Amino acid sequence: MRKLFRLSHLHRRRLLAAGIAIAIAQLAFSDAAHAQSLGQAFSPVQAIFQAVVDFVNGPFGRLCGIIAVMSLGFLAWMGRLSWIIAGSAALGIGFVFGAPGMVDAMIALVGSGT
Repeated sequence: MRKLFRLSHLHRRRLLAAGIAIAIAQLAFSDAAHAQSLGQAFSPVQAIFQAVVDFVNGPFGRLCGIIAVMSLGFLAWMGRLSWIIAGSAALGIGFVFGAPGMVDAMIALVGSGT
């Protein structure tokens, strides 16, 4: 059975050359329309990410920010608030709700690439 699948060195080379020729022909004669359809290939993933951003920047994110500020007020009321905790909470709220503006500013700074 093994002898049926054994190829000589010359036959292996010819088979490899034929495979490479077929691959080059497929690339050379491929239709350009296939490349245009790839623009919509990632739209389901984009929709999922957009839903996450909308969820965090929507009412849920606003309520989380309100609870964070309320907890800071409670810590200050009990005399346990440190400036590090207050600063990190304020910075976190600023990053969460300012992220779209920050990313848009960075894209405008370096260019869109399209």
